[in-house]
Amino acid sequence: MDYLERLKSIAAFCMQHDRIFIYGAGEYAQWLTWYLGEEKQSIAGYIVSDGEYIGKPSIDGVAVCHLSEAEFSDGDGIFVALSEKWQRKVCDSLLAKGIHSTVLYCIGDPLFVVLQTWCAVVCNRREERFSESETSCYEANFHAILGGHQHIEVRRGFGYSIGGALLELFCQKKYDTAEHAYTLYVVATKEDPRENYFLQPNAYFYNVFDDKNFCCVREDNLKFWKYIFLHHPEKLAVHTDYGYVTDVMEKSIERMHQGDFRNTEDGFIRLEKDEKSGRVALEKMGVHGDFIAIYARDDGYYKKTWCAPSDEDLRVMDFYRNSDIRTFLSAAEFLKDRGIASVRVGSFPASTLQVDAIVDYAKDFHSDFMDFYLAKHCKFFLGDHSGVIFFQVFWSKPMVMINLPNITGYADGSFPFVRERDLAIYHKFWSKEKNRLLNLSEILEIEDLSDQPYTYSGNVRVMEEYDKCGIVPIPNTPEEIRAVTQEMLERLDGKLSYTEEDEMLQSKFWAILEPYLKTRPRVLWYDARVGRDFLRENPWMTC
Repeated sequence: MDYLERLKSIAAFCMQHDRIFIYGAGEYAQWLTWYLGEEKQSIAGYIVSDGEYIGKPSIDGVAVCHLSEAEFSDGDGIFVALSEKWQRKVCDSLLAKGIHSTVLYCIGDPLFVVLQTWCAVVCNRREERFSESETSCYEANFHAILGGHQHIEVRRGFGYSIGGALLELFCQKKYDTAEHAYTLYVVATKEDPRENYFLQPNAYFYNVFDDKNFCCVREDNLKFWKYIFLHHPEKLAVHTDYGYVTDVMEKSIERMHQGDFRNTEDGFIRLEKDEKSGRVALEKMGVHGDFIAIYARDDGYYKKTWCAPSDEDLRVMDFYRNSDIRTFLSAAEFLKDRGIASVRVGSFPASTLQVDAIVDYAKDFHSDFMDFYLAKHCKFFLGDHSGVIFFQVFWSKPMVMINLPNITGYADGSFPFVRERDLAIYHKFWSKEKNRLLNLSEILEIEDLSDQPYTYSGNVRVMEEYDKCGIVPIPNTPEEIRAVTQEMLERLDGKLSYTEEDEMLQSKFWAILEPYLKTRPRVLWYDARVGRDFLRENPWMTC
């Protein structure tokens, strides 16, 4: 069944029943509600299982009640709007209540993706009308886009955080665009599409990927694509899978580890037309020569924007991943003495920084375009592992990763680094139970417990095991950050040399890690050389 038939089947089900109920009160139910609202279909009530906590007493003014409180009549129809893993149990409960299976319609996972994709475009600013001139223009553009193509491939994307958005869109275009087809990429978040759907983590990003065969739905082209969805739905092939957790993403990550990701010299992304405005912005920031990009992760971004993880996920993420920007000051002063500025990147930082050695771009000068420009022109990146690193990855910039919160991960932890180019230093991992620091082998034993089915984040799964085992992260010191910064600068200046002891310590680290990786094909890792001074000062790690 194609996507049009799926949507028509929803309408047909509504026509067959006097009243419509929705079993569920979460994400599936909400998107179904928005779609039914577009179809002018009223909802009689929302139902959740007995004993389940009712977080919202109503949805769009319609009450939510427990199953035992619900009263049904002949002629009622019920949409089961839940993930497929819960549907069987719920349907059994309804059948046990005497409800015939013919009055049930299960919204499966593929149909949920279709609903999201459709509503993200069509429901957004639903009161818009198309003038005659707009209609004429849109028809001409539509036929020009089709060209020799028979249809438009429509794919739903991830829009919650900058890391997920950058990674998935890049992989979507580079690795999974249909040959000889036009691909339309639609970001769908949990934000109400009727109000303001385009809360993308970086709007400029969705512009630079446009070409004759690829386009993202954005603020400036929304009305056009809404017209196409409404007037030419038969020309749209809406995919029913969500790419972020599919083979596309995993295969793409494998290619990144093979170096394919860093091949950006083919013009995959171009900023040439905006180079002048970037130079002007740098001047306004007081940056006149070489500079590096620095990043200290905190909870500011998630507090200012909608975020996908649960409160518990956020607690775990913040505990193991956040750091203090002030610990970068020693490294920044070292660079300043050598004529290199330090520019703090990111958006919505929680803390204010007023020091001469660091330009607080994230707080005082942030723009979507400059996120890319700074990444393209920085000497190297210094900071925590987070989504912002993918800006640098696009131009193969050297990276100095600090405070790495885990050794390995799964799924979204793509870690696209190059051992010959990048440097990394890790948290120290303190065990409450053992009352000491854990070595590399002991850390890997704990991480091995996290090889579970994908939930929200493969990295969060690892950190959840840390949390259960009482592992306390000890952040890198200002001295450690300064030392690895100096090592990178020496490397870039061609002045770096390693002793036999340095190479021995490096070999010991990889001799422990690489056998572990070979027996666990799903595991991803930071394929960067471990900082020289870090291994010298922390021999416990390779014991």
